[in-house]
Amino acid sequence: MLKAVGCGVVALGLASLAAPGVAQAAEEFANPPLEGAAAGAQSAGGREALQLTLYGAAVDYLKQTAKVDQPQGSTVEPEEQESSATSLGLLGSSFGVGVGYAWDQVLLGARMQLSSTTRSPAGGGESKVSSIGFLPRVEVIFGSDSTRPYLAGLFAVEHASVSAEAGSSSNAGGGSVITKTEDSSTRFGVGAAFGIHAFLNPSVSIDPEISVVPSWGAGTAKASTALDESTVDYSLNTLRIMVSVGLSAWIDTNGAPPPPPPRESPSAPAPVAAAPAIVEPSAAPLSADIHLPNHRKLYLQVLKEPAQPYLLARLTEPRDRFALSKCEDVSIVESASLTKLAIRTHGGHYLTGRLPVRGAEVLAGIVESNISVCGEQWLLGQESREQVQVFLKARRQLIDDSSSDSDAAETETSPVQLEVAAPAGAPSDAPNAAPSPPVAPNAATAPNAAPSPPTNAFPAPSAPSAQPSGKAATPKK
Repeated sequence: MLKAVGCGVVALGLASLAAPGVAQAAEEFANPPLEGAAAGAQSAGGREALQLTLYGAAVDYLKQTAKVDQPQGSTVEPEEQESSATSLGLLGSSFGVGVGYAWDQVLLGARMQLSSTTRSPAGGGESKVSSIGFLPRVEVIFGSDSTRPYLAGLFAVEHASVSAEAGSSSNAGGGSVITKTEDSSTRFGVGAAFGIHAFLNPSVSIDPEISVVPSWGAGTAKASTALDESTVDYSLNTLRIMVSVGLSAWIDTNGAPPPPPPRESPSAPAPVAAAPAIVEPSAAPLSADIHLPNHRKLYLQVLKEPAQPYLLARLTEPRDRFALSKCEDVSIVESASLTKLAIRTHGGHYLTGRLPVRGAEVLAGIVESNISVCGEQWLLGQESREQVQVFLKARRQLIDDSSSDSDAAETETSPVQLEVAAPAGAPSDAPNAAPSPPVAPNAATAPNAAPSPPTNAFPAPSAPSAQPSGKAATPKK
């Protein structure tokens, strides 16, 4: 029976190790680029998984203290009887199975132990020892790396039974007397355990654990022969210290996050009576999805104004890690300085924020640079740095195109200066133009004005060569 169980342990381990495809699929994220409240609406819950465990005790120490109940009418206090046993080996009486369900860092589960041993001594007779134990447990798991320690609270319900049959010779008649012995006990206990979930991959872990479980209970021992029968009740206290090693399979139940919605394709407007307005689809923002080592990702996206000195950034990690869920210190590290990421939102396995363009330029151009996530260094390969370089080059081209379009629009809409016509009667701006003389109301008072010819028949005399200024010339009679 033990060999069959051992084969089952090995088979479960090989089957779990052969399922890296399932774990790889769970690690791939396809979160859409979101901002503000839309990013906060993304699920921030941790891992939910079903745990199946096979375990065995490498060291099992059991100490029992039994005390027979005092018979009625007896004044003698029965003495306590102590016994202890230590067993070594993974496939012994402490082998068991377990099942549990994990919500992020809390696991509720139960384990069961079942054993049965039958012996037939050479001198005749037979003995059978069987036990069954049920141990509910609550685990609190710490950390988010591949090695996660945990503390567990244990409850124990155990039942054990012993039956034996032996024969003895009778001195009086020379025959044999068969004595049957039956012993059964039930115990209840509360204990604690400390262990480590060491993940070989997201679906398989090896779980070493040390547990201490004290328990209290009662039992009944009965001995009978063909002639008489006796029954004794007793109380029982036990202390069990066990070092066990388990092999667990983890099956994710909440599935992978939903994929991002497909980008909208331009669709023709619905026909109406009037001419439909042509609406051009908005172009998708410039972005880059950059793969990092250890199944991590860096997502970069330009803002609505590409010339601003910031980029939208999102870091994503595998589903079996939780370094980003509560991290508040992310920066781009080079030999001389740090470039901080302004964190805006957190999720179960991602965080988003604003990254200065300087940080992306450092990642693209400096080989020794990396990403620091709460002290843990995320390295970049050469392919990742080239992807950042391509993204920055496309951003510069986008800024140049936007500047060219702005200059062209400003030239087309520049105002035209119009020439205003001069009002009538205003002096002309033409050079060497003489002003027009005003019309005199009386010709006699106009200076240097020639007199009108007289009405008589005398001829007009010739004008003198010089005339006094301001007086009109008078003809002689």
